[in-house]
Amino acid sequence: MEDYASSSSGDSISTEEIEMNNAVTSAIVLAASFLQHVANPPRPVYQRVSVERDRAVANERLIKDYFDPVEPRYNEASFRRRFRMSSRLFLRIVQDLEREKSYFQQRCDARGRMGFTAI
Repeated sequence: MEDYASSSSGDSISTEEIEMNNAVTSAIVLAASFLQHVANPPRPVYQRVSVERDRAVANERLIKDYFDPVEPRYNEASFRRRFRMSSRLFLRIVQDLEREKSYFQQRCDARGRMGFTAI
């Protein structure tokens, strides 16, 4: 800011006039920044789309397809071909992971619904 203590004509400017000039200048700067913000608004905020998945039914179908003790939809040979291991080994790995790591344990999500199983 320019100091207005002396002018070119030799007249001195009062302190009130200096404060008024400073106030007007800061108001102009503030108005210019507001106009720039209005001219270039920030990006719009989009809400996420929630896809409802029936986790319980999907888990029941998975268990019935591969791990049903009475009559699974896919036999042991098709399980071995698809996952490259026996179903007993797969279940043992799942049980060990659930026991050792809390990440693989089924728990409620933020909405209070049960999350996915380790399988």
